[in-house]
Amino acid sequence: MAIPHVVAGSVAESAAQNDLIDQCNSTVTRLNSYDAVSSALVPTTNNDFLLYGDQVSNAPRNLATYAEDLSNGFLSASATRVGRAGVVNSVRVCTLTAATGSGTFDISLYRGSSLSNMSLVQNLFGGGNVTSTGVKTLNLSAALTLNYNEYVGVALIVTGWTTVPYLASTYNNAPASAANFINQGTNTYSVYRSGQTFPPPTTLNMTDVVYTKSSSEFWFALV
Repeated sequence: MAIPHVVAGSVAESAAQNDLIDQCNSTVTRLNSYDAVSSALVPTTNNDFLLYGDQVSNAPRNLATYAEDLSNGFLSASATRVGRAGVVNSVRVCTLTAATGSGTFDISLYRGSSLSNMSLVQNLFGGGNVTSTGVKTLNLSAALTLNYNEYVGVALIVTGWTTVPYLASTYNNAPASAANFINQGTNTYSVYRSGQTFPPPTTLNMTDVVYTKSSSEFWFALV
């Protein structure tokens, strides 16, 4: 809505004031046109939030189609940074090859100010999540408010399976040295450790020397 000029002959009338009003009206018109254009912008590539509701994920779905095994007795951790604040209610992973036999599956959610300083939020579990294929959604006990720029991560542990499950991950057909490329310096977004069973650690320091850097990441999303 345009701002009207000061009524001619009134005490408040002045050419300078009317000029300022014209400038304000021009600015409002430009902003309205920007809003119209931005509201019409729709991504032309896959957008996991628009398509599936993934609010935070450590990799786009179309880049996490490799099936990587979760070895019995290993802790595998993946993490990412929160790109926008929001409220999430569940964690997603994807089983590409089902486990056989009788075993356990545990996934723990962490958050913190850095990859070396994350605290346990909640433990989730259920062997049924890895005995059939597909995207699995594990509900949190309470809604979690995420802050922009904080870190979130998951730790996965399986034990006892005759044939271990394979979960969606980023491409892993690369030399072991690739871990030094995707996890350069202290930016350790994917690690693993042997000899682990439930319960997982209450804090997660992915830069700790007890972990081995991985050349791929198990996919996860928060919804």
